[in-house]
Amino acid sequence: MGIAFRAQTINQQLMQTISQNQISDYEKSGIYEIRCNTCHKAYVGQTSRDLKARFWEHTRYIKNNDPRSAYALHILNCRHEYGNMENTMTLLRRYT
Repeated sequence: MGIAFRAQTINQQLMQTISQNQISDYEKSGIYEIRCNTCHKAYVGQTSRDLKARFWEHTRYIKNNDPRSAYALHILNCRHEYGNMENTMTLLRRYT
């Protein structure tokens, strides 16, 4: 009888673990790398927000000709191309 109750608790823990693993790297915070599509130089940064928000911030700086980020400054000064998030940004270390 106690086993049935325990099994339910274990199932809940497994479901929580599975749902946490389904969160993409772009919805997490941590140390990230973003690469230039032209010369493949990398910028390494950190954020406490999710990577998706930080990527869109970098691209907004580029589109607005605003050199507030080192990545945007590189793209603007060298007239290089930036790509989409999936091809240029990588989560190196996740914050817990």
